Amino acid sequence: MANVTLIKIGGLLYGADDYSKAYIRKQASGAQLTLKLVNKKQTRRDILNRLSHAIYNQAAKMIEGSEPDDEKSYMKLRHGIPVLINDPLDGIETEDYYRRILEGVPYEERIERMRENHRFYIPVTSIMRDDQISKYIDRMIRDYASRGIIIKTKQMQELAEYDRFQRESEGI
Repeated sequence: MANVTLIKIGGLLYGADDYSKAYIRKQASGAQLTLKLVNKKQTRRDILNRLSHAIYNQAAKMIEGSEPDDEKSYMKLRHGIPVLINDPLDGIETEDYYRRILEGVPYEERIERMRENHRFYIPVTSIMRDDQISKYIDRMIRDYASRGIIIKTKQMQELAEYDRFQRESEGI
């Protein structure tokens, strides 16, 4: 029995790695396969990645003319690179790396290079450890708060809605 990993994109399932893609490709057209579904255990990294993307999305909704990808690119340049550079384990090498690839590049182009679809894409969050992503998220939330953009978790939003409902129902 083959151990194939699938990823759902839209309403379709695709091979998530090279082995899985090759296995699916070699099946005859119209072949019916039986799947044993096992949900991947959530890692701390998965949770932090989802949180960072929720922050980009929420901030973009609160900033006129902004898109989540704009926020992601800006935050990676503004806070992601400094988190990596200030890391006691490998900050010196990281600083040298980013200095060499960004030196002389105009600010707007630097932001563009943070986008994953840019031909000169510069990885930032994808190379972070969990502790670095936590610092990055903290810096993002503080940055937004300093600009009056308060990022709330879903639970915080639900609690605020409940409080508002309670005040309205009590006539306060």
